[in-house]
Amino acid sequence: MIDFKTVLKEIIRGIPGSLVAMVIGRDGLIVESYQNAAVGLDRAVIRAEDAGVVSEVHKQISILKLDELKDVTVCSDMFTVVAHIISHDYYFVIFLNSQANEGLARYKTRVCSLKLRELM
Repeated sequence: MIDFKTVLKEIIRGIPGSLVAMVIGRDGLIVESYQNAAVGLDRAVIRAEDAGVVSEVHKQISILKLDELKDVTVCSDMFTVVAHIISHDYYFVIFLNSQANEGLARYKTRVCSLKLRELM
């Protein structure tokens, strides 16, 4: 049986350099997550930071009356965050180390978002 955890595990295993994948509600609460066993990231801090970034970008796009937000990529020295909107209330996020293939991650994030949307 396929569930959120299975899909998240699949993407983490399919992208070298991926650290953690999560389904997060627009309120910032983690619905499900899967973390690479070798990684020691604090998910609560990640969730709070990421929820703020995606919410703010979504708000600015609404103010500017642009098309609906589909995805966001944020890069820092430590990692890259790729977030893809699953639905109005949920989004899928993956954290990558600096060596990961960002293009592959963006592609797989879109594909996995479709699978996650079907599970909702």
